[in-house]
Amino acid sequence: MDFDYSCISDVVDALGADSAQQYLNLGWILLNTVALPSGEDSCIVYSLGWNGMRGEAKRP
Repeated sequence: MDFDYSCISDVVDALGADSAQQYLNLGWILLNTVALPSGEDSCIVYSLGWNGMRGEAKRP
């Protein structure tokens, strides 16, 4: 499935699933995930994009 990234007007990185879910609940689109090692634990970074056709980006 191809995605047209030209409609993305804003991008944010969210640390952790709870933070990412807040953006998703507002209508943001999940673009990518990356797991970063952090000592004994790892951290997942979620990259989310806002569809500019929906107006101004909403933030939690």
